Amino acid sequence: MIYTYFDNPLGEMLALSDGEVLTGLYFGVEKHLPELDSNWKQQNKNALFQLTQKQLSEYAKGKRKEFTVPFCFTNGTPFQRKVWQALLTVPYGKTLSYLEIAKHIRKPKSVRAVANAIGSNPISLIVPCHRIIGSDGSLTGYAGGLDRKRAILALEQN
Repeated sequence: MIYTYFDNPLGEMLALSDGEVLTGLYFGVEKHLPELDSNWKQQNKNALFQLTQKQLSEYAKGKRKEFTVPFCFTNGTPFQRKVWQALLTVPYGKTLSYLEIAKHIRKPKSVRAVANAIGSNPISLIVPCHRIIGSDGSLTGYAGGLDRKRAILALEQN
């Protein structure tokens, strides 16, 4: 595994890779931030990380709506991965509720489990967990912080 830290207009981020694809992207304040293993190598000049940083910067400036950074879910249960895949269907500038995601994966009674899976999304922003809100339209938890979620949603709606 390789990693890097970088600043982004939306906050400091940690990027992880297996050397081929992005396997993690976290805001530096997330509660699910992984502990770095002593065997992992820091690589700030890695082409994948540079592409990730470039695309996130463009996104934060409102110049990018879709990401082309290659990524892969290397952790998570089959259920979590199904939820994370469902997040990829939520278009830029739109929001869905946790219940709508639960219905999308054909588990309408699993709203809490869906919310927990969304909360542990390992690839922030690129897998848009920030686009999921409460059924009443309220902003609910976000691993990167509610103020950041509010700012990201405002960015996408401008």
